[in-house]
Amino acid sequence: MSNYRHGWARTKLYGVWCSMRSRCENPNDPAYDRYGGRGIVVCHEWKDFKNFLADMGEPPAGMTLERRDNEKGYSPNNCIWADRKAQNRNKRGLRMVRVGGEEKCLGEWAEETGIAIGTIWQRLNKGWSPEEAVRTPLVRQRKGIKRGEQLRKYAQAGDRA
Repeated sequence: MSNYRHGWARTKLYGVWCSMRSRCENPNDPAYDRYGGRGIVVCHEWKDFKNFLADMGEPPAGMTLERRDNEKGYSPNNCIWADRKAQNRNKRGLRMVRVGGEEKCLGEWAEETGIAIGTIWQRLNKGWSPEEAVRTPLVRQRKGIKRGEQLRKYAQAGDRA
């Protein structure tokens, strides 16, 4: 039944399914090295579009196909529809920071504290502890305050006041 028409050929969902299969199964796909080339596979059931459709349904607006565990393949137990923000926080190589027993990615810490991701990143790269990098508030006016070590001392003194 290779000529079977399911009526979904020009839809976003069918494009997602084709792209998923291509990056896992086609060595000529530009993303193959990051997927099929490292062992990410599409489960047997999802090789048939109808089964993929039955398991996942149509994607809600603004959502993309997401694997919960990036070390596992595409299957009903490992896939959900997620927004771009959630996808960006579920990448390999994401820098995680533990502060006060809680581990989050830099983006989550930035949202929580109001300190830019780049600022936290730079602080960590300069040798600041994760606690200092995330908890030290920004100093807007530097009258007499030098950058770096003295900024941390100033912020700590402000915490005690």
